[in-house]
Amino acid sequence: MVPADNVIQQRRAIARRPRSAEKASRYAPPSLEDRMLSLVCGLDESLWSTRVMAFFHAYVDDSGSHEDSPIFVLAGYLSTVRKWRTFTRRWQDALRRMGLQSFHMSQAEARRGKPYEDWTADQRQENILELGGLAKRFAIGAFGVETSRREFDAILKNREPWPRPIAKDLRTPYPILCAAIGPALAESCKHNGIDPGHVKIVFSAQSHEKLNRHAIGFAENALARCGFVERPEFEYSAKHAPLQAADMFAWMKYQISASADFVPRQRHEPILYRNINLAFLEAPSLRDIASSLSRYVQSVRDEFGL
Repeated sequence: MVPADNVIQQRRAIARRPRSAEKASRYAPPSLEDRMLSLVCGLDESLWSTRVMAFFHAYVDDSGSHEDSPIFVLAGYLSTVRKWRTFTRRWQDALRRMGLQSFHMSQAEARRGKPYEDWTADQRQENILELGGLAKRFAIGAFGVETSRREFDAILKNREPWPRPIAKDLRTPYPILCAAIGPALAESCKHNGIDPGHVKIVFSAQSHEKLNRHAIGFAENALARCGFVERPEFEYSAKHAPLQAADMFAWMKYQISASADFVPRQRHEPILYRNINLAFLEAPSLRDIASSLSRYVQSVRDEFGL
């Protein structure tokens, strides 16, 4: 078996090969549907369900990114290409009826910003219930990981004088959660009889903006060790329905974990889902990740003679 690190290096080398400017401008960038269908190109439709795609979204809002935020959450859904395709169409149809181009859970809950501020309490109830129902119907699994700010700061952020690029990324736990999501997602795959090697993981592009290439490399290595050898992709939630659904789920998990006063309403019931594989990174797990990160940093230093 080819080591995961070698697979990743080979894929990076292919990605860096120069492309003809003439060819690059001949075709429009691939749409979400193009990307999804590329996974099953040439396969009989009866076999589409054997290929799967996972979308997940780091929950990033003011309460989650501030220094006093007690919990950080990364969560999302898993489903087959065929189910994501139908889900996307129905989600977009629902958004059009609601007068939305994309959906943001925190704004919808607070009825903040257009057009959410014009919703009545009953409209908010009905709309969130409908969208949550779509996610529950078409997802085959849900997964996530979370950690406390206090333990993260004590064990990882303040552990040692990290190199500047790594120290910059460790201002928040998101790079660590990107690397640590693998076991929870792998467990969801196992529960549903799915080979992790067939899963394409898609992060929110907002997460990518918080990561440099070293943090992404560390996350890729960690995911590859769990069997996810495909290089993760980063897309903008506003254009991708499954990421908007993942945002809904991550918001819900954050509220439950961060606030003892939060009481789920009827509109939240579909989001609570079933078949949820969640992991809480406690101190021992964070120490293991810190050791793994130290080894990765040393390998980078050796590679570049730093």
